[in-house]
Amino acid sequence: MSGPVISGSSLGRVLLCPASAVLPQVGVDLEAGHRGTAIHEYLASVPVLGRDVALEQVLPEYRAACEAIDLERLPVADSEAWAAEVAWAYDPATDTAREIGRGLGRAYSDLRPGEIPGTADVVAVTDESVVVLDYKTGRMARRGRAADSLQLRLYALAAARAYGREHAVVALVHIDEDGGAWWDRAEFDSLDLDGLAAEVRGLLEQVAQESEHIAAGGIARTVEGDHCRYCPALPHCPSRTRLAAVLATGSEDAAPVLTVETAPLVLERLEAIESVAKRVRESLEIYARQQPIALPSGEVFGPVPLERETIDPARGALVLAQEFSERVALDSIESKQTMTKTRLKAALKHHVAESGEKIGALEKRAMEAIRAAGAITITTTHPVRRHKPKALTGGES
Repeated sequence: MSGPVISGSSLGRVLLCPASAVLPQVGVDLEAGHRGTAIHEYLASVPVLGRDVALEQVLPEYRAACEAIDLERLPVADSEAWAAEVAWAYDPATDTAREIGRGLGRAYSDLRPGEIPGTADVVAVTDESVVVLDYKTGRMARRGRAADSLQLRLYALAAARAYGREHAVVALVHIDEDGGAWWDRAEFDSLDLDGLAAEVRGLLEQVAQESEHIAAGGIARTVEGDHCRYCPALPHCPSRTRLAAVLATGSEDAAPVLTVETAPLVLERLEAIESVAKRVRESLEIYARQQPIALPSGEVFGPVPLERETIDPARGALVLAQEFSERVALDSIESKQTMTKTRLKAALKHHVAESGEKIGALEKRAMEAIRAAGAITITTTHPVRRHKPKALTGGES
């Protein structure tokens, strides 16, 4: 078995599941990853090439996402103060780090035994501090705090050790799908950095213990969670593949590994099970509409009234033009000539800078005006779901 596979970007997952660093790894190729990479590469090239040329180099399918980014809120204008795509190698045993290159694209070929590589999106070094920024994009953009990111904390530690600083400033730069950006910031002094070094060493000790456990013939002690989604060890994870192996072999003692040979059979049997499960659920829902099913948890599986508000786009736009501006009215209409609350919120963001009001207050005012104009239709459906039944009032029986 090869040694543990650990990098700065994987530390958060390894903290939750040390076994994921020990099990065999495979490449993970996801569309969300391609989009994020395209945005990162664009932001790294803007200071060097300028916005227009950088946009030309973006693949057509990601160009609109890059073009929407508000560059004024990002540190991309001053290429002298900021450096992009800076890679380090951190050695936990000696608590030292070295810069190994810039713009390497996560190709860490010059590592020494025991070093943990990592690449920060944007870095600056002042007389007293290192400043490290990490871009987050897409649906994940509004998740996480800088102080809680083990990846970003490792980069702070590596940068501080590499450049001889005892203070670090870090920030997650959250880039929303509409191009807006907001920051979450944290600082670490010399004591904090020493604590981070001890935390990394402790994590590596856990990985070493798990490696010894597996080498001795034990089953990997994996931990399931949201971190599993992008885990490169997933095809070899006993928590995730044991049931698949049972499907393929019919044996409860099957080795929990998906292979080229077993995967087709697993898929066929799984699809057969899903087809049956779909028909069973449909039958249950039909039954539950006639006779709601009381569950041991105190919940009920049965029809639940669900109200949905539909905005009349023509009347709604008229209200928005009178209440705000014609631009807000036009921006609130989607290509299919519909108006949704999501699109309305996006349109109102343009008004935030002009009015100084908070987006929540603007949304509330807009919806109140639209309701008052009678531009909303309320429809009620009754989907079958698990739900807590409402308590009966004193006058009911």
